[in-house]
Amino acid sequence: MDILLSMKNIHKRFSGVHALKGVNLELKKGEVLSVVGENGAGKSTLMNILCGSIRKDEGEIWIENKKVEISNPLTSQKLGISAVQQHFSLIPTKSVAENLFFNDFPMKSLRRIDWKKMKKDAQELLESCGFGDVSADALISDISVADAQRVEVAKAIRQKPKILILDEPSAVLPETDVKKLFQLIKKLKEQGVGIIYISHHMDELFQISDRIMVLKDGAVVTNIDDISSVDQYKLVELMVGREINDIYPEFKPCGQEVVLEVNNLSTKKIKDISFSLHKGEILGFAGLIGSGRTELCRALFGLDKINSGSMKLFGQEYKPKSTKDAIHRGLGFVTEDRHRDGLILGDTVENNICFAGLEKLIRHGSIDKKKSKKVAEKYVQDLKISTPGIGQTVRNLSGGNQQKVVISKWLFVGPKIILLDDATRGIDVGAKREIYALIRRLANEGYSIIMVSSEMQEVIQMSDQVLVMREGRISGQFSHQEATEEAIIKKASGL
Repeated sequence: MDILLSMKNIHKRFSGVHALKGVNLELKKGEVLSVVGENGAGKSTLMNILCGSIRKDEGEIWIENKKVEISNPLTSQKLGISAVQQHFSLIPTKSVAENLFFNDFPMKSLRRIDWKKMKKDAQELLESCGFGDVSADALISDISVADAQRVEVAKAIRQKPKILILDEPSAVLPETDVKKLFQLIKKLKEQGVGIIYISHHMDELFQISDRIMVLKDGAVVTNIDDISSVDQYKLVELMVGREINDIYPEFKPCGQEVVLEVNNLSTKKIKDISFSLHKGEILGFAGLIGSGRTELCRALFGLDKINSGSMKLFGQEYKPKSTKDAIHRGLGFVTEDRHRDGLILGDTVENNICFAGLEKLIRHGSIDKKKSKKVAEKYVQDLKISTPGIGQTVRNLSGGNQQKVVISKWLFVGPKIILLDDATRGIDVGAKREIYALIRRLANEGYSIIMVSSEMQEVIQMSDQVLVMREGRISGQFSHQEATEEAIIKKASGL
């Protein structure tokens, strides 16, 4: 195969941190190169250099045997590089079609956009990618996270790239869409497109990779040319630099004290939901994307209007009028998109941890900075947040450490019930292990946890009970001992 891309001896430093240490990457035409490593290994930095978002300090980049300088995203695009990033670049107030054709609208005349042609071309593009059920007319703000990801993929494909970067493209996609994505990748390979694939889902890597490059601490650990020579456990060991055996903590059953009773709860998106949550329980919710799991959390947290049904929280009537009401009654919500809903990315670790509980820090009409610092340092230590200090900007932390900051924020507020919506999305296996241990520790300390997860083994291994949702209703219920992937999939699919 012809060499499409060579990145040679790439170095990058941030404020004294050596993020990339002489990385070499080679990509051939029509192949899938998977780049793996823990959060903070340097994957995103390397891809951002290729996309023109940041500039390398040292090294060379060659595309089709020509040395190039990538100084900005426009240069990257002109060189034939497209990327689907882990966090969306779509404009929420614009339609799907407008996002797909942004900066390149079909024109009727010099000043008039051909809206009809744009809509038609957008729908045809979506259909060619296997995403025809997404409406080109829909506003991005009105579609699901999974549909937004499909739009991102279509947007990248529309550029007719030579090199396509896919960073966690399947993290929010249902299984049927992952299969469509893999079919699309196969088609692109046949057309000679070189694909760089980043994912923390180990099983995916063995399905689609031609080669795997392992990064750790900004350096290449190894290049695996023969995928059959390693298994998932060996790959994880290479990534983290040690054996990881017990990813999930020891299971401990909860007590009998009921803290939340939900009876026939209905909103616009969920119907007749009933369940009980016990003190110290991890109650798992499984189901396909769009089954209503997130919408249940939103209803419990006062984000979605409750149309009918009733709830009791610690024996008292509960019908939250707002998120503030839910917080005051003892709930915290770790949302599925930490960048959009959970963090102020441009602010410090300290301010992110303390923001939601600011009223606890007010003294004589102003914030007690000494106490704020003490609180932040406590959670950094307790949750083992890896950061140079509490003054570090959250954007510069790895995904796992960002998620620990979000959890710290809610622990400082002091909830008794924590809602976790895909809390380990986009986090590497080492960081997941730490998050799982933290969740189990919180349950052992008496916190009650509702855990929504798209990862089957995660919800099975962590939960006291697993409730399965389908089309806005509970379609199945399993104890920890009864829960299996096959049983959950059947209930989630209506089989």
